[in-house]
Amino acid sequence: MARPAIFYHGSPSGRIKVLRPRRDPRLGIRGIFVADEPYGPMMFSLMLDRAHTTINYMVKKGHFVRGTVVTPVPLNASGWLYTVRPVASAIVERKPGRYFLSESTRVLRKRKVLLTEVMGLGWVVKRK
Repeated sequence: MARPAIFYHGSPSGRIKVLRPRRDPRLGIRGIFVADEPYGPMMFSLMLDRAHTTINYMVKKGHFVRGTVVTPVPLNASGWLYTVRPVASAIVERKPGRYFLSESTRVLRKRKVLLTEVMGLGWVVKRK
């Protein structure tokens, strides 16, 4: 199966023009975590404490089915969804359907994401 060309990344910061690899403290991977669907990154954009938050979600045929977040702190009221088109050599599939980018990638587009929009998809948020 061919790798997707467009990916999404969520961040509370709205000032990013180039996504740069960073070391993830939980997985020890140096990269930019992205998804081929916007739903997970939309939720990630609202998270203040990613290191202590657990997120699980399901997408079928391009549509959000369900998702659960367990977090020690409340979610932000808004965040930013970034769209990128990385070079093929930067795309690493660490598990089926789970991607990160190994190289810096210029942002194509960004849009503001609201908590009400994301919760309207059907996410369940639980506090630790």
